Amino acid sequence: MIGNAGVQSNRGTVNGIAQTLAALSRLVGPAVSANLFAWTTDNGLPWPLDHHLSFYLVAVLCVLVAVLCASLPASSNLPRADSLTVSEEGDRREEPILEGTLYPLMDK
Repeated sequence: MIGNAGVQSNRGTVNGIAQTLAALSRLVGPAVSANLFAWTTDNGLPWPLDHHLSFYLVAVLCVLVAVLCASLPASSNLPRADSLTVSEEGDRREEPILEGTLYPLMDK
């Protein structure tokens, strides 16, 4: 899906940004969640701010991600129509890719 998010000339930039954001979330996520869990076990506050809070927040985050994924259009997982294809002679030309074709270069 991330590869389909940008045109072919910008695909490296799009993948680079996606990998950077994924690495940042892997860096920040454990530190924030560990500190949150440690705070909730030591704060002495009643429910919902007791040790269950971190698990409730993870459940809310999971539901939010599921809703966002379900709201994506089906076309977001199809190849872009503005991608370049290679003909049998090897020259590059503009040609739209058929909708629903997962591997357009192998179909020729």
